[in-house]
Amino acid sequence: MLVEYIPLQMVNFVLEHLASEVTLGLLGNVFSESIPTLESDAIAVQYITLDQIKAIFKYQTDSFDTVNEDASDIKYFTHYDAFNALDINPANAMMDAAESLNPIAYQDAQSAAFAKNKMLLAHDFLRHMAKDLFGTHLGVDILNNEKELIQNIRLVCGDSEEGCTWFDIKAAIAAVSTTSTAADLTGLAGEVDAKYMTNENKTTTNLCRVLFSQMMANAASRFASIADSQDEQPLPFEVSDSIRFKLTVNPAEGQKLLTRQEADPEVETRVYEIRWVIVANDDDVKVNTAPAADEE
Repeated sequence: MLVEYIPLQMVNFVLEHLASEVTLGLLGNVFSESIPTLESDAIAVQYITLDQIKAIFKYQTDSFDTVNEDASDIKYFTHYDAFNALDINPANAMMDAAESLNPIAYQDAQSAAFAKNKMLLAHDFLRHMAKDLFGTHLGVDILNNEKELIQNIRLVCGDSEEGCTWFDIKAAIAAVSTTSTAADLTGLAGEVDAKYMTNENKTTTNLCRVLFSQMMANAASRFASIADSQDEQPLPFEVSDSIRFKLTVNPAEGQKLLTRQEADPEVETRVYEIRWVIVANDDDVKVNTAPAADEE
């Protein structure tokens, strides 16, 4: 005789008396650091597009393991080729951009409007020097070699040799880049464009990590779009972010002797904050001013 099978009804029982609540005794933490304050006499601005900056600084992380391994949890990639494509000699940073501050030409009641290509950092320092020597920035016209002085400022801030600002900046980027040959970088031997840095290097030379850490401390919510992947992903920069550093410009030794005596004070150094402001890729208003052709 066939017996009909009747499935048992599933019952999900509850024992309220066993309910529990716990609190962790350990805080989760991330690598983060505050953004230091820069003291300067003026702010000079250069624009970098969002795509340009995202092509330079990238990172990689995944959740495939749950161990604390500085050498593997986060990898920091800096792409020198993308950075080297930029042409932003700091001597050509703008003193009349919306984000600029304290240009010499606008500190004096005698100031008239200058052409944009005469409102760059190189011009600002020359006016600063003239004001120190003659009491007015209009004293630049007294100098016989204005053009040569402008060219010299661009030279020492350029990339002609070690000790020049742009040369040293590019060298610092190259040293930690994916194509670096430095011994403290990680990557497979012989692979091209495969080097990276990790949290094992916590110094300021690990540029991408510094940016990552400052972003984590000040805008951690941006990492909500983080991908669980072994592929590189750009640091989540946004329009109007900026990267800043100091540039100190000194006059040539003995410059004071043009109008003063040996015992008198030297022409003052001028300290600039160079601010790389990130703009939208299609922004046709915020663009870098090209140097004047008559100064080449």
